[in-house]
Amino acid sequence: MPEGTKKLGVLAIAGVEPYQEKPGEEYMNTTQRGHFKLILEAWRNQLREEVDRTLTHMQDEAANFPDPVDRAAQEEEFSFALVIENVN
Repeated sequence: MPEGTKKLGVLAIAGVEPYQEKPGEEYMNTTQRGHFKLILEAWRNQLREEVDRTLTHMQDEAANFPDPVDRAAQEEEFSFALVIENVN
């Protein structure tokens, strides 16, 4: 992640506040389902964007090395990049 940028949480990305249950409210009623659906859709979209960025990066950086050791080193770097992306 570039220095000086802050990663937004899924609630901020979805543009919602944490759900506040109302007294006597039925569990997982229509309002709650709609709220959580927004969160899940935002999360799905965020994950898809991350996958696209990683895939694009890997395609841009891919090279066809004639030496198997060089190719293995590149594959290891890609694996490490995927792990780092999942941690962040």
